[in-house]
Amino acid sequence: MADKDITSYLKLWGLEHLCAHFKEHKITLAVALMLTENDIDRLIPFIGDCAVFKANWKYLKVTNTNEQLEFDFASAYPEYTNSLFNNFPLIKIKIISLVKARKKDSFLCYLETLFENSEEISNIATFLALAHLHGTATIPYRLPGIRKTKIWRPSKQEIREGFIAHVTSATEVKNVMQE
Repeated sequence: MADKDITSYLKLWGLEHLCAHFKEHKITLAVALMLTENDIDRLIPFIGDCAVFKANWKYLKVTNTNEQLEFDFASAYPEYTNSLFNNFPLIKIKIISLVKARKKDSFLCYLETLFENSEEISNIATFLALAHLHGTATIPYRLPGIRKTKIWRPSKQEIREGFIAHVTSATEVKNVMQE
């Protein structure tokens, strides 16, 4: 998960005297990221040490979010581990070149201006561009009681809004991915 273990963080935070206690309770870095505040209160009996740990632990949880997501994804989908993450720099270059080749779409022209900004904004713009780069399918449908077939084609905005799946909890991710 990370190149550091929990003992190196404890030492960094001035809590090296808790290293043996954490080993005794089999608290690894991965386990520490799963602890609740109640768990920490039971694990660290001294209020001062507990307060120092909690303050740093909250920061540690935020900074390790991407690593935790990668770990969770690798656990749920071992056959797809990090394929997008590892290949994103190459994929991003291809997507940007496709965007630059399609000057007709005003939204893509706007996104092109964002590619020069920070890395994070550039990555978001790349994902938004995907919805505009692939074609849309015309969908025939028939309303009940009407004999005539109608057609519907989603707009670029509808594609962009529906491009990312919305889930309410982490447990729903696997179900949404399988649909």
